[in-house]
Amino acid sequence: SYADGTGGSEGTQTWTWTRNAGTPGAATGTIAADSLALDFGVSGNGYYEVNAIDGPYAENSPYWRIVTWAGHPATQTVRVQGGNLKGLFGQANEYGFYAGDGVTTASKYLRLSTATNEFRNLTASWYKAGTMVAQVTPNNGLRLQVGSGYPYPDEYAVSWYSNLGAGTGKTWSIGTYSDDEDWMTIESAVSDSRRKVLRMEAASTTGMAMIDLIANPSPQGNGKIILYCNDNIHLMTNSDVTVGSNEYKVLHQGNGGHGTGFDADRLDGWHSSNFVYVSSYTAADVLAKVLTVDGHNSGLDADTIDTVQVERIIFGENARGSTGKTDINWNGKSGFYSKTGSDVGGAPWGSYFHVIEATYAYDSYYGMQIAQYFWGEQLYHRIFTNSSGNKSFGSWVRIADDVSLGNGSHVDAYFTGHIRAGSTGLSEAGSVSANNWFRSVGSNGWFNATHSGGIYMTDSTWIRTYNNKGFYCNATMQATYLRVEQNASALGDWAAVTLGTGWANYGSGYVSARYRRFGDVVHVHGMVKCTNASYGGILNLPYQIAARYIYEPASSVQHVRVDAVPGSGYTSIQIVGTPVLNMWVMLDMIIPIY
Repeated sequence: SYADGTGGSEGTQTWTWTRNAGTPGAATGTIAADSLALDFGVSGNGYYEVNAIDGPYAENSPYWRIVTWAGHPATQTVRVQGGNLKGLFGQANEYGFYAGDGVTTASKYLRLSTATNEFRNLTASWYKAGTMVAQVTPNNGLRLQVGSGYPYPDEYAVSWYSNLGAGTGKTWSIGTYSDDEDWMTIESAVSDSRRKVLRMEAASTTGMAMIDLIANPSPQGNGKIILYCNDNIHLMTNSDVTVGSNEYKVLHQGNGGHGTGFDADRLDGWHSSNFVYVSSYTAADVLAKVLTVDGHNSGLDADTIDTVQVERIIFGENARGSTGKTDINWNGKSGFYSKTGSDVGGAPWGSYFHVIEATYAYDSYYGMQIAQYFWGEQLYHRIFTNSSGNKSFGSWVRIADDVSLGNGSHVDAYFTGHIRAGSTGLSEAGSVSANNWFRSVGSNGWFNATHSGGIYMTDSTWIRTYNNKGFYCNATMQATYLRVEQNASALGDWAAVTLGTGWANYGSGYVSARYRRFGDVVHVHGMVKCTNASYGGILNLPYQIAARYIYEPASSVQHVRVDAVPGSGYTSIQIVGTPVLNMWVMLDMIIPIY
């Protein structure tokens, strides 16, 4: 029970405080350590100011804060905070001031900080003395005032409307709000069956003076420009009025005529010389005249050759007589083209080809393209089908290296019989493949001109190597009988092997683990030591044996057993039982493979 300084008593208030003294600020909804209570409302509700260490590593501190809650501190809402705002918005190194009822998109709050300045769902107004000069509202956007301001919309100088209904309202207005006294309006409102885009008007007290740019007016056409004054002058795009006054005429202004306006003497015939009737001859009129003597009814170019459609004429442009294309998979017409660009774009390969296309004028027929590389002699051909204007292209087929197929030409061709080249021989820059034998006659065979070696036969018994070349094979060579006349050793070379986890070679001065295969056995040799007693697998061989073999090699530990265990495509050399740390094992094992 305490007094409020006025002599009265505010009664008794009961509070339960939950202090997070151990880890300040770590528990959501509790009153953090070092908080200072400023004022309590009615029992169960209150305000308190927070100036505490907050967040992991105090990353949300320092700040001062005023918080409210209803019923229990866990329902607290931050109302005002100054200093570090990271705990509210999650942005590091943001310092400033916040006041509001939450931080969601629907909340109302003010945020002034090093990160941003926000008026969320709030109206901002600027005044000179008692007169509003500018205002930003969530519903109406920005307005600049010239009068006493809201709620007097007719006194806006500039207004932007952000909350338009369908087909109503303005987008941007300079001047006043009413339609008949605007200076300039950009809008989407429907007025007098017209949808205005830009409108400029004078005040109604001075008479009608207006410039309208109108889209989709009804019922007078699809678009127009109207200049209104007291005499109602129109510039329209519809067929009824192109340029004119109410009488749809343009008057000769050298003599004003009998009356005081342009339309004074249209009906009574006086001073008719003052009137010049509008005459027009459009592009459609010109085309109609041409088509009276034209051939296929396709325009001015229809009769390049009499009675022949332009689609059947070879097409070309520019000084080179061809048209540049970046993609020749296209629905075009017959002609000469240059394929350029940075990608293949339908070409056989690369980017630059000369292309000739022949396309029939009607649908559902075959056409063809011939392409030749810019900087080479390669020539290709393909066909395509044309269905309802959509082409389906086949594959390119190379037909020649040279447009001249004379002596010395290199030709890709298909022959049903033999290919004969006489005494000049055949040459090929690429690979040669066949589905049958490569045959030679006499004491000849295959020869490599680069390295001067080959394979040939001089009798029916032996296959020989030319120029004393030898055979080299990384895999197995198999023969029923093998006769070695010199260098009788048939052993393979030693190969290093990667040791398993927990094992290493013994060290300098000792043979490292290695293996080599000869025939159907493999020899494993080398001295290794255990570096981690948790692993028994010493190494794997790249061969799979048929069965398990047991060995007892020399070791620093008595009676060590080492097994060769077959796997799937490999053989594991492993300790049986638990290895001893730092023990050494001398591997010297001959293992049958099959």
